[in-house]
Amino acid sequence: MTAVTFHADGSSYQGTINWAAVKKAGFGGGAEKVTEGAGYVNPFWPTARAALLAEAGPDFTPGAYLYLTAGNGAGQADYFASKAGSIPGFVIWVDAERAASGPSPSVADARACVARLRVLYPHNR
Repeated sequence: MTAVTFHADGSSYQGTINWAAVKKAGFGGGAEKVTEGAGYVNPFWPTARAALLAEAGPDFTPGAYLYLTAGNGAGQADYFASKAGSIPGFVIWVDAERAASGPSPSVADARACVARLRVLYPHNR
């Protein structure tokens, strides 16, 4: 039987997240938003990065994600890397959603973003 593992995600909307409490609540991992597009950085990322790393282990996988906007997926991956820094052991997520207003990221944007992230972070999942 396969076990179900829940992961939490956070962004600046939640403020400072107590990742130790998230782990204690039984979550198998958590990810924090680092960037959105190529112009926004989550101001809580430096604190979250350290807190997620402190909880990393076989029963908790840390993660970092970028919120993809329309256009230049590879450029957004570069921007993410410039703000996320070195994140060994972190899972990297690309959050591609339909935009509430304006253009949504395309499949080509997402593919370009993922391809560039694989170059920038060859050892991350």
